[in-house]
Amino acid sequence: MNTKKKNTLALSLIFSLFFIWAISSNLLPTMIRQLMKTFELSAFQASLTEAFYWIAYFIFPIPIAMFMKKYSYKAGIILGLLIAAFGGLLFFPAAAMQQYGAYLAIFFIIATGMCFLETAANPYVTVLGSPQTAERRLNLAQSFNGLGAFIAAMFLSKLVLSGNDYTSHTIPADYPGGWEGFMQAETNAMKLPYLVLAIVLIAIALVFAFTHLPKIKEGDHEEGTKTGEKLIDFSVLKRPHLRRGVIAQFFYNGGQTAINAMFLI
Repeated sequence: MNTKKKNTLALSLIFSLFFIWAISSNLLPTMIRQLMKTFELSAFQASLTEAFYWIAYFIFPIPIAMFMKKYSYKAGIILGLLIAAFGGLLFFPAAAMQQYGAYLAIFFIIATGMCFLETAANPYVTVLGSPQTAERRLNLAQSFNGLGAFIAAMFLSKLVLSGNDYTSHTIPADYPGGWEGFMQAETNAMKLPYLVLAIVLIAIALVFAFTHLPKIKEGDHEEGTKTGEKLIDFSVLKRPHLRRGVIAQFFYNGGQTAINAMFLI
């Protein structure tokens, strides 16, 4: 298989990662609404779901980058897929436990897995092909992110939300099982999307494991040979445009996350 075909296959797999993590993050507002209803949470308590998800993105990117630099992008992607799949399968014991804290832990685990994918995918896209077309490949990859967000919001959310907004005081007297039955039905509704997600993640991990992908080295990046000896290099933060971009991204993502989380509440 020539280099062009190898890169096309690798890019197709990487594009699937953009799609997957968009589904994961854009299901959160739906899950917040569902958890708020099921456990009768306040808006502040429900917002902890987003907090536990996104705090993983603050904690793990640098350790993950170090892991991938020491081992490989491919190993990091496979590990991230399996971690996220494990988190998705934990919805089954969580439904039996019916404890809000269990769901917070699950979202943290899923986000950790997704963090592996995001840390690897963007730099991978830039080096799989000509440097002159790297921006076009990134833009194409982001279109799959948008597609995943659309599907999560428009279709997968309907698998979770039942439309029954009962509380322990308004539950109909003839509802099967009463309030406990309602809670069980609502927590069970959260399992299907994440079971499907876990199966897809495991399948993609297997494809990655048995597919030969081009190896990415630090020398493939601009100025990579100058800092290849270090596991992590913070000298890039000396660039003022990057620092300002990081600050702008921090406030942009904070605002976007807050709006997404509260929109359905």
